[in-house]
Amino acid sequence: MLKKNDTAWIVENNLSVREVRIVNIFGNLITIQFDNTVIRLPKHRIYETYEEAVSSIKNVKPVKKVSNPYDYWH
Repeated sequence: MLKKNDTAWIVENNLSVREVRIVNIFGNLITIQFDNTVIRLPKHRIYETYEEAVSSIKNVKPVKKVSNPYDYWH
């Protein structure tokens, strides 16, 4: 259960995990602070442990962009 002044974790851009501090909880929204920045996120975007945050990162394979119409044939 997340409480005020607890340490939590968020996933940024589906790439990296960042440690944050919970400032306030209001309904479904949680205000967090990191690096002198304060933002408000929904509860489902905040994780109690580092392991939970890492396991939520989706490994998406990059799609090869075709830059030339003739690349389709090779």
